[in-house]
Order: sequence, then C-alpha cells, then structure tokens
Amino acid sequence: MNYAHAPVTFPRRRPHQTRALHNLADIYQRTDRAQVYWACGTGKTLLGRWLHDDTQSQLTLVLVPSLALTAQALAEWQTGSPQPFTPLVVCSDQTTGDPWRIDRGWWSDHGVKVTTDHYAVSAFLRRRDGQPKVLFSTYHSSQVVADAARRAGARFDLIVCDEAHRLAGLPDDRFRVALDDQQLPARRRLFVTATPVHTGTRHVGETLLSMSDKALFGPVADTINLADAIAAGLLVDYRVLVIDGSHTSAHLNGGTEASAALVAAAREGLSRVISYHSRVSRARQFAAAIHGLALPDGRTVHAAAVAGVDSTASRRAALNTLTDSNTDTVAVVANARCLAEGVNVPAVDGVVFADPRTSDVDIVQAVGRALRPAPGKTRGLIILPVTVPARSSDHEELLDSEFATVWAVLRALRSLDPRMAAELDQLRAWRTTGGEKPHQVGSHVSRLLHFNLTGVDLAKLAARTADDTTEDESWQVMLPQLTTWAATHGHTVVPWSAKTRGQNLGRWVHIQRRAYATGILSTTQAARLEAVPGWAWTVDGAWWLCDHTAVTTLAQRHRFDLNSPNVANMLLPHRSRKNALTVGRWCAQQRRAHRDGDLPDWHTHMCEQIPGWTWHAGVPEREQRMVDALAEWVESHADANVPADRMWGRLPLGQFVTAVRRRNAAGRLALPLRDDILLVTPHKPSPGRLDWQLADTRFQLHVDALRQYAARTGGCDIPENGTEILSGWTANIGDWAARQRHLHRRNELTPDRVALLESVPGWVWERPRAVRVDADRGVREHGTRLGYAAGCVCGPCTAVAGARVSMVDAGPARGHLRLLEGQVGLRARTAIQAITGFNKKTVDEISNGQRSRITSEVDQAVRALTVQAVRDHIAANPNGRDMLPSAPTIALVNDLVGRGWPQAWIARELGKNTAWLQIARPGRPVRRETAEAVAALHAAVGHRLPPPRRQRTSLPTLAEILADEVGVGNTCERVAA
Repeated sequence: MNYAHAPVTFPRRRPHQTRALHNLADIYQRTDRAQVYWACGTGKTLLGRWLHDDTQSQLTLVLVPSLALTAQALAEWQTGSPQPFTPLVVCSDQTTGDPWRIDRGWWSDHGVKVTTDHYAVSAFLRRRDGQPKVLFSTYHSSQVVADAARRAGARFDLIVCDEAHRLAGLPDDRFRVALDDQQLPARRRLFVTATPVHTGTRHVGETLLSMSDKALFGPVADTINLADAIAAGLLVDYRVLVIDGSHTSAHLNGGTEASAALVAAAREGLSRVISYHSRVSRARQFAAAIHGLALPDGRTVHAAAVAGVDSTASRRAALNTLTDSNTDTVAVVANARCLAEGVNVPAVDGVVFADPRTSDVDIVQAVGRALRPAPGKTRGLIILPVTVPARSSDHEELLDSEFATVWAVLRALRSLDPRMAAELDQLRAWRTTGGEKPHQVGSHVSRLLHFNLTGVDLAKLAARTADDTTEDESWQVMLPQLTTWAATHGHTVVPWSAKTRGQNLGRWVHIQRRAYATGILSTTQAARLEAVPGWAWTVDGAWWLCDHTAVTTLAQRHRFDLNSPNVANMLLPHRSRKNALTVGRWCAQQRRAHRDGDLPDWHTHMCEQIPGWTWHAGVPEREQRMVDALAEWVESHADANVPADRMWGRLPLGQFVTAVRRRNAAGRLALPLRDDILLVTPHKPSPGRLDWQLADTRFQLHVDALRQYAARTGGCDIPENGTEILSGWTANIGDWAARQRHLHRRNELTPDRVALLESVPGWVWERPRAVRVDADRGVREHGTRLGYAAGCVCGPCTAVAGARVSMVDAGPARGHLRLLEGQVGLRARTAIQAITGFNKKTVDEISNGQRSRITSEVDQAVRALTVQAVRDHIAANPNGRDMLPSAPTIALVNDLVGRGWPQAWIARELGKNTAWLQIARPGRPVRRETAEAVAALHAAVGHRLPPPRRQRTSLPTLAEILADEVGVGNTCERVAA
C-alpha cells in the first residue's frame, strides 16, 4: 500500500457515480438507509466522500473492517474533493482481528489524530469550529464511538459502512452497533459492498442478518456487477486458468508445485502477481521458495511476503515491487489475509490461489485485485494450481482433492458474472451431448475458463464442474425425497446405503454435507437444505435436533417436569440400543456444555424453548462447583474415586464424593445431580469410573442409624420391624439387625463389619429368648409340630419345631388315602381332614402326588386311619362337619374388636390369617373347632384392653402380655416388701 503524498488532482465524477448519487438523494427522501452494490475497484470509497459533500454533512462516520482500509479511506477522502473536513481516527491494533500496524508517523503526515478513548472522541464531537468533522473507525471500535456519541448527545448526519457485507450473516457483536440507531443515531446510512450477503436461517432458532432486509440495510440504490463493470470499462476483463501444478513444476530445475503458477503467469505475459494463502507461514514459505527463480522466458522472480504484523515500511517496500516498471522481473507478493478487502494496487495483473479459500466473499475480494484498470493492462488472470491425484476421475477423490478450490472460485464468479454462468451451463450441455470424446484428456479452452491439465478425463471433469457450480437435476428429485424422509423418521440422519424410489438418498445427503464443509455448496443450495425440518450440516447436529425434539415431546407429555424419575429415566425413543441415552443424561450434557462455554448459541436458544427447562435443574450452586471440581480431578487423575480426606483447592472434594454415595444408597440423590456426576466421570469399562460402593455404604448407613437408636434409647433392644429416621431417611434397623445376627451365626459376616457392629453401645449377638407360655390350641397337642404351627410357643412345642425333621416317601400314605377314598366314597377326604387335623392343602397334595416326601408324623397319622374309623366319623357328622350356630361366636369377636383388639391380632392368636375371621352371616353355622377357639381366646383375654403401642408397631402376643403382667406384679410385691 503506497500512502506517499502525490500532487493533488481531484478526481472527476464518472457517470455511474453521478447516477448513484442521484438515486441516493431520491431514496433518502423516503428512508434513512440505502445500499450500493458495486464490483471491486469501481469507486465505492469516493461515492461516500461525494455523498458527504452533497448532503452537506457536518458530522460523518466512516466505518471499515481493518486498519489498512482506515488508512486507505482517509487518504482517498483527503484527495477526493476540495471540500475541507477535520478528521479523527478511532481504532487500535488491539481491537481488530486483522492486526495491521500503521506507523504513527503516517498518521501525523496526514494530519490526523488516532485514539480509542471515548472521552477524547466525545470532546471531538462537541467541538464547534465551523468545519465538517469526519470520524474514521474500524467496526471493532464502533462501540467507543457509540459511547462518545451518547456522552456528547451527538447525532451523525451520515454513516458510511464500507465493506458492508461484514455486517451480514453472523457478525461480531461489536459490528452490530453500526446497524443500531439507538446506539449510533444517524440521519442517513449508506452500506456499500461488492459482495452482498443474502441469507436466512442457518439453524433453527439462529437468525442470520441478511442484506435483503430493507429495515436493516435499506433499499438498493445502484448495482454494478462484474460483467457490467467490465463492459463499462471500469474494470479489465479476466480469465481463469486451472493448471496441474505437479506437472508444470517439473519443467523447472528444483521447482516446486507452487512454482507452476509462476510458469503459467510468465506464459500469459503477467508481471505483477498477488498470491493468496490460508496461513501466514505458508505465504512466507511460498515467497522463500520462488524468490530468485529463473523462468523459461528469461525473467527472474522477485518475491516477498507481507503480514499484518509487519511494519508499515516493510509492507510498503513489498507492495512497491508491484508498481516497479522493471520488465526483467516478475514481482510476486504472497499474503494470507492482508491484501483482500479494499486494497488498491492497480498494477496487479494476476492473482494465484495457492491454498484453498472457501469463502465466496474472500474469493471475490481477492479477484478484484487483478481487475483494476492500469495503463497498458487489458486483462487480469486468475490462476488456480491443483495437484491431480492418480485416478482423479473418481467422484469422491475429486471432492477431497484441491479441486475444491476450483469449484469455490467458479461458483463465486458465477454469482457475479452472467458470462461465467453461461459458460458453466455450456459445460453441462457439453457433457450431455458428448461434445468431446468420452475419455479425452488435455485442455479445454473457452473465453473465460481454461483447463490445462494432464491425465484428467475432461468429460468427467466437465460433469463435476457443472455439478458443483450449478444446481443439477438431482436436486429436483432428491430434495423432496429428503423432506419426506425427515417427516417420516423425524431426523435427517440418512444412512449411506439408504435408498428411496431407487435413488441413493444417503449418498446424496452425504455429498451435500461434505460439499458444504469444503465450501463448494452455493448459498441457494444451502438455504434450500436448511429449509428441511431437522436439517443440520453435520450428522451430530442432526442427531442433536432429533434428541431435542424427543425431549420436548416427553416434557410436554409429562407436565414439563424433566427432573422427575418418570421422565429423566426414559430412553430417547429414536436411539438404538447401542447408542441409548436417557432424557436426564441428555439434559445433563447440555448443562455441562453450557457451563463450559461449549454449547453453541442456537443450542442454548433451543434448550430454553423446552417446557420446564432450567440451566441449574435444581442443583445448588455449591454442588455444581463440586461437580466442576470433580471434573477437574478426573481430568488430572483419570479416576473418580476421590479419597475421603482429599481436598481440591479449597473444596472438600473427598467428603462430597462420600456424601453423594450415602445419598445414593439412601435413595435420596437427585437425578440431575447424579447425571451431572456420571457425565464428568469415566464410563464403563474404565477402571477409574465412580464406584458407588452400594453395599458398604448401605451397611454404614444402617450402623449410623443403629448408633443413633442406641444413643436415644440406651441400648440395641430393637423391636421387630423397628425403624430409625436418619437425616430424613427411614432405616428398617429391626430387620437389618436380625439379618446381621443371622449372618454372624453362619460365619458370613466379614471381620471389619463384626468390629463395626461390636463398637455400637449395647450391641449383642444373641438376644434373650422370650418367655415361653403354654397356649391352648384346641385339638392340636402340645409338644408336636402341629402345636407349634398353630401358634404355641411353649417349651415342648418350640423344641420339637427345632428338632431335625425325618422325611419319608409319600407313596405309601398316598396309596392308603386312595384306598380309603375308594372304599368310603366322596366324603372320605373331608372326614380324613377332620380326624387327622391336617388342612385341606396337605391332604390334597399327598393324594394328588404333588408331595413326594412327607414327615414321618404325617405318614403315621395317615396310615393309622381305617375304613371303619372314617365311616364312623361320617355317621357321627351327617352334615359333613360338626357345625354350630354362628351368632355366639360373632358376638365374641365383635366384643374383642370393640375393645380395641385388632382383627389381625385376633387372627394371629388363633393361628389363622385375617381372611379366616370372615365368619358367616348370622343364622349360618360355623365349625365347632372355630367356635371353641374363639371362645377360648375371649376367656383368656377376659376384660383386658390392648396395651398402648407406637404407630406401625405390632401388638404383643397374649402370652407376652400375660408375662408382662406377672413381671409387673412381682416388681410391685418387692417394692411393697
């Protein structure tokens, strides 16, 4: 960039500039915003200068995207009109993403001050010296200008936004200030660009800014596309040359593939070239590799690389080589992003895309460098060196190769030049009509496009060029099929092998995603795909949208409570078993990504649209910090099992993990917290995964509850089904203690657990036996298993119940029962039950063969029966049973219940279940055995009332009640004595 002073000759307005100013005047009578779309090099900067003069603006703001353009705009404004103004530059090296450094001496030479202090800017805005004031600022520093304008109460007469495409799409938040009249109030705004950006919605919930939005950018006052500018003589014509770098470089001794571009430039007669690279390091390597290279035509390459971090003098020296008139050299300046927007070096007659550039805007801006008119210049050349891989005719190989740069450049030129669009359409017709032989290789030349490739099937290359720069017929077929797929399956994750109506839909979808990733998909095609419900540019993104839809549906179905177990534990229905994921775990993934700052804005927006969604999910902030600390611990140690005494910083991380295990064992760990923890800890089968230690933790919880009970009651004499509430958790310590004693008797309790229990005050391994009291159980005899089964806990009954049982084959008893039934008849089985006292189930199972072995007592009782004894019992009980009226029995039961004795207790005392007490209605008989058992119990209870008891505790047996009365009586007698 040559900023040296020259004799002041003010430029004259050209017809297209006069026309645009007239159109702008008309638009500003209706609205305060307007746009101008002009090709690069057609005088956009001067248009803003003359609009400032025509509107007699007293306060103007010029916004540009870089320091380099700030300096260039200032220079053009100062030499573009004789009308004076007072300038101030608001920008700094630190504020811009493109770190050009402009030496302080340059600003001083141009009589301008530079600041980023909004107080200084505010003072400038308040100054009243009668001369128009113009602020030149980068978009990055626009907030400084806005703050100063608010402080000064200033309103701009005109704001000129150069390279306004930087404000469209998803601009930096700082850039958006230029569009906001609340922050930067202005009477008029002008947006100028060579590459307007028109777009819609990139993702669901993520709206892009489009220059087609008239409310933001205003109507278009004038348009000059590339072809129009060339036809009007505002720009020189161009030609695109695609060459095989690997083949051409072989002609140079020690040549590299990159040097092939210089050979092509020399053949075309070029002498001043700019090369574009993806990185500064590659630009410097390129310049070093070709500097001093001797070309076939006898000229020598003089190469230099420039970067934004270079000094102004260094950049100026490099750019001056492009204006040198030496005919013995080919000057090349390599750069990454320094020489794109607005850089005006008319002598450049060619550009080389050495590395892929996939942005349409970047490509158009770079091409513009070669098309600016200069004395003796008739054409600009765009050189695209590519490396042709072996068997490059394969569709996928071409897509993955450097041909992606070719598609991107041609697509960008197609959008600007109708002539290029026509030539690309001719390629499609050429392919269709077979204008070349099927396997012709070599060159293809047209007016604007020249392929000079060796070993490439040009017919297939033409087909690929047409496919990737135009919208072919496959879109008309595949896009509706993709829309149908999305509606049917609820997502756009189409497997590679998926076919619909004989078409390989999966392969087509895969190609579109890869084309977008490599930057060769047109804006129109991208917009059409983004209109498909559930579309995303990656498979992961498509799955995310599908997951989001499923979670939203489940939240609506279950009353918006994502944290309830009924919802959080549900599997997302569309996922396979291998990729199964619960609602709770998916929500935890989004919360974690949001906390880490890794969740895209559109994901954040869509999560917040889910009914009932919260970013904390009920997890307290302190516990969230502990989960963050656990994530850091795992990242450092690869193990989630933090020792109990370990700290992480100032956080007791070990205690937190222990507490979480206890809450989990007690069933009180909140599901969101559990999912958050599992998300940051290793998964199976990693040895470092979190061990919940469920059995040990539950044992420790019961021991703690037992200690609390012992401290409260003074011992460990826990009643049956006794419970203890520990920190809100109810522990059934009665059953648990009995279980531990049982395991201890069987030597199945580990020594550490034995020691832990024995450390509890009052713990004993064997509890004292209850007082054994005889109880009358009707026909059941004491000292037999039948007596114990009937509920008698006297010494003889208990002893015989604990004795070893002698089992015998049930076959002889079964044969005897069948003999009795055969000789006596149908009533034999009922009589056998009555005589032996066995229940119906026992007799039925022996007779039917369901029991293969029985006790010797049962065998003896059955085989002792005779036919005569059975017949005598039937004769004595003609009704089949010894029945009595039920009214007296019902009255006795009702009397006990009325005094508070529970039916369950009465049934237990009688050795029956509660259903047995459903005695027949009054007037219907009951069995004599039932009547006698109820009468005996009523007599034993007497006039007593049930003793008081705690809620949900069992009432003692009658034997225990009587024993307690005896113990109390003895105590009273001792006290009286």
